[in-house]
Amino acid sequence: MNLKHLSDQVLLLKIKELVSTEREILIKVLYHLKEIETRRLHSVLKFPSLFEYAVRELRYSESQALRRISAMRLLKELPEIEGKIVSGALTLSNMAMAQSLFSKEKVAGRIYDSEKKTEVLVKLENQSSRNAQKIIFAISPEMKPKSLDFNSIEDESLRAKLLRIKGLLAHENPHLTLNDLLHKLCDTELKRREKSPSTSKVDSDTEVRRQVWRRDYSQCTNCGSGYALEIDHIRPRAVGGLSTLQNMRLLCRSCNQRAAIDYFGPKKMALYLKASVSTYKC
Repeated sequence: MNLKHLSDQVLLLKIKELVSTEREILIKVLYHLKEIETRRLHSVLKFPSLFEYAVRELRYSESQALRRISAMRLLKELPEIEGKIVSGALTLSNMAMAQSLFSKEKVAGRIYDSEKKTEVLVKLENQSSRNAQKIIFAISPEMKPKSLDFNSIEDESLRAKLLRIKGLLAHENPHLTLNDLLHKLCDTELKRREKSPSTSKVDSDTEVRRQVWRRDYSQCTNCGSGYALEIDHIRPRAVGGLSTLQNMRLLCRSCNQRAAIDYFGPKKMALYLKASVSTYKC
């Protein structure tokens, strides 16, 4: 499918339309799964469960199948959430987390009736997966994963390296946990990067670059991300832009590439962007 002929505005409008259609199709998928389970059609096809049918016959991954089946069972009990699914207020991931909570509580003898389930789902509306996790853990602390420890690391080489670092730090902190060690390593690397924001070029404008990082609070000035940050020349150096504080800003890689597209045009940037994608995987 070639979409290069579409303008930016049309492309963004079309993806919103497609996502809306995708959610409507999702509801249809959930109702079909419900009816298949009701009729036990997976048994007719010699699958021991709806989950096995969804994975082996419908070719969902295990996590995709689990999320859809969890959502289907919630929709079956609480048909009023259909609109929330279509609007995107309730995501498959968050509904799957809620269903895990309800199942765990049931095993523990704490039954959630429809009213209580609705209350939980309302709290999960329009929440990111991370925030939804926090809400679930606040309701049921038993669901919170155990703290990291060195014995849980399966990669022996990585475990050996971490234990070696722990040993080197033992004099100043003899009871260093894996969680503490990872924090320490991250803090050290972040400080090093902030002191030397540009590792690809060390020249006369190094101090200006440091000032850019401080002024822009180590985040993308367009989207606020702190990932894969780069210093961008507002007027590109290729057309005579200067490396001054006023002409430089922090952008994440994606926003930097978009700025280049806006300035030079998609046709000229196509070759550079293709090379970037081949060497940088999100």
